[in-house]
Amino acid sequence: MLINHSLKKINPNATIVVANNRQVIALKKTYQKQSQNNSYQIPKITIWQDFLTNLYHQLESPPFLISNTMQFALWLEIIKDESLTKKALEDYKLIADYNLKINSKLVDKKFYNWFNQYQQKLQKENWLDNNKLANFLLDYNFEKTDLFFYGFNHWTTQQQQILAKIEHQELKHTPINPTINTYTFPSIDDELLACAIWAKNNNDKSIAIVVNDLKEIKHKIILTFDEVFKCNQQFLESYEKPYNISLGNPLSEEIISKNLLSLFDFAISFAKDNIQPKLLQNILLSPLIKQYSTEQELRATASNHKSFSKLILTKKEVLEITKDCHIINNILQNLPTLNDWQTTNNYQQWQQFFNNIINLFEFSTETYITNNNELALNKIQTVFKQLNSLQPLKHQLNANEFLALFKQLLEQTIFQTKSPKTNIHILGLLEAQGLNFDKVWFINFHQKSLPAKVKKPHFIYYSFAKTQSIPNITHQSCYKNAEILLKDLQQLSSDIRFSYSKQNNESLQQKCLMINWEHNNFIQEENKKPQKEFTEITDNIAPKIDNKKIKQGVKILSEQAQCQFKAFSNRLRISETIEEEIGFSNLEKGNIMHKVLEKILPEKTTKETLQTLTRDDIKNAIRNEINYYQKKQTIKNIETKRLLHILQKFIDLELKRDAWIIEKVEDKQSVNIKGLEFDIRLDRMDKVDEKTIIFDYKSSANKSANLLLNTPLKEPQLPIYAINKNVQSIAFICLTTLEIKYIGLGDLVPFNKGKPKAMKDWQEELSQTSIDFQNGLASVLPTKDICKYCNLKSLCRIEV
Repeated sequence: MLINHSLKKINPNATIVVANNRQVIALKKTYQKQSQNNSYQIPKITIWQDFLTNLYHQLESPPFLISNTMQFALWLEIIKDESLTKKALEDYKLIADYNLKINSKLVDKKFYNWFNQYQQKLQKENWLDNNKLANFLLDYNFEKTDLFFYGFNHWTTQQQQILAKIEHQELKHTPINPTINTYTFPSIDDELLACAIWAKNNNDKSIAIVVNDLKEIKHKIILTFDEVFKCNQQFLESYEKPYNISLGNPLSEEIISKNLLSLFDFAISFAKDNIQPKLLQNILLSPLIKQYSTEQELRATASNHKSFSKLILTKKEVLEITKDCHIINNILQNLPTLNDWQTTNNYQQWQQFFNNIINLFEFSTETYITNNNELALNKIQTVFKQLNSLQPLKHQLNANEFLALFKQLLEQTIFQTKSPKTNIHILGLLEAQGLNFDKVWFINFHQKSLPAKVKKPHFIYYSFAKTQSIPNITHQSCYKNAEILLKDLQQLSSDIRFSYSKQNNESLQQKCLMINWEHNNFIQEENKKPQKEFTEITDNIAPKIDNKKIKQGVKILSEQAQCQFKAFSNRLRISETIEEEIGFSNLEKGNIMHKVLEKILPEKTTKETLQTLTRDDIKNAIRNEINYYQKKQTIKNIETKRLLHILQKFIDLELKRDAWIIEKVEDKQSVNIKGLEFDIRLDRMDKVDEKTIIFDYKSSANKSANLLLNTPLKEPQLPIYAINKNVQSIAFICLTTLEIKYIGLGDLVPFNKGKPKAMKDWQEELSQTSIDFQNGLASVLPTKDICKYCNLKSLCRIEV
């Protein structure tokens, strides 16, 4: 792995700034290979942020440069929400990188307030953050040095200003006119197998396998390459393998990190008397927990206890399940109480608190862990100690805020296991740029590979953002950047091949249209399996499902309850044909409304703060979302007017409710229904007189409380959330041009006339529906109305 440029004339005292860490390694190897300097001295090769930090340290008495973790902590202290903080920091980086001049009319009002509070804090303490470092350095002059830049194909506004101020040279790779071959495979498995065999046959040369969506298929790549290179037979660790895959992952994705975070989540839920069975199962089956080998059989037996069929366990039930596992049971009885978790402490106190939990479980002290896990554990311990850098903040915080910071640090820290010395490198698209190899194979280049999707800011209004020089902000800029990236990638080698597969798992794929497939080679399956004889089957029972993670969401349970065949059809991956509409489709209208409501009614909104919301605020939020769609301006204006009318009426109605506060917005939860795993997203949760009501926004009026009471259950999302949380009421908020109404169960439903309908216990019904789906029940026995909008009539052949 080298770069294609002559470095012989570069002085060993020079500085070379590169775009990524791969290029650092490649430049060092190239310089050492080309250099005739026997002292082995090489230039200082660094990435952009480290280059700026080195300039900062040359200054006398500069402001205190805060770490990225400290920056996150400051924003979290202001926003009080981990998810919103991450989104706000993404937009803050855009503002800094591209010197965006913002005001309350160009960004969301809440974000503008957060932004100003943060800037005031920095000014008050005389602090500086990494996002503003480049702008700060523009006011200073630095000594002239031999300075070179390599590997950048896009410069931010800040970077351009630094380059204009400092004398430098830009290193360009020597142009290559590559030979390019293209290949199509029947399936992703065939494509990966062919690539692995090709790599093995060419392992005497420098090879790169550049993978689109590396993260998505990384596990499949490792399995395939391990099989071809016989790694499994030799029980090789990653640093001993004959290939190197990527530079690393966020530390948060390592198994040992997930185990530790799961342990903390369990300890919190145990104190709250609200334990997900999966968390307890993780504790019982983890070899990282105290004296696992001593109680292994007892813990395995406990993990199959009949109570695991429940959605939520109580503390009493957990102690009963673990009564024969004396070591675990004793640990549980010594865990911190709810009062311990609900207190506020400084950073040092919380460090000690979580250390005590780790010591109580004797986490990872007994087990024989791999070299890779040992390295990861050492890295986690280093990260935990880094929280000491937050001491200058001196403020009190709760346990959730401290954990959010720890998780953020794990996500920011890239963990790299010891890399093997090999000629075969498996890389992602961006980290491959600027390198040079003997041979390169680009795999998985299907229709969604290039160009990238438009990336909208979270709080910066899109109408403003798209006028700036931000990459991938419009479809045009996405295409332009894709052309630049593709041109750069085709300079990696003189021998290049592109490929894609027609099928990935059960999804059909098409070729990437930005690549010339004119002289394409279609590779048939090499070892075609013999045709099996036809077997007569009963077609109302399908094979049991293997993958219990349901991507389609809880609508599967609704369909299973109303028509088993319709639920089963999701396993066939049938794509519904969507006719092109001149205006906005119902789906688009619903998505826009949800996005706007998330902006104008964020978490912590109260009836009092809502009174400050103006008609212009609502209109700006609507326009920001609508401008994302490629529609005629007349159509956008009509939809803006319609939405403004609905939302203004809704806000007026919200102001007539009794006092309330929004606790959560767009809250994502993972739930387990009798073995099936779903991700659900709650539109809104309110607190009213210390009680909880949850809402689901609907853009249609034909909803009634009976949808939540009748069998089969047609709207399972709110009930599922309700039985996983302590919720007293659930309701739909129907938002239409004709009327705004609240429909639901429980005594907290606003403007409920007559005696409120009580909530029911949905657990048994949902559990049975889940079991039926897993067992493959697929009878064509639809309930009333389910066939009305169904597109499967040619398959089920039922007359309605």
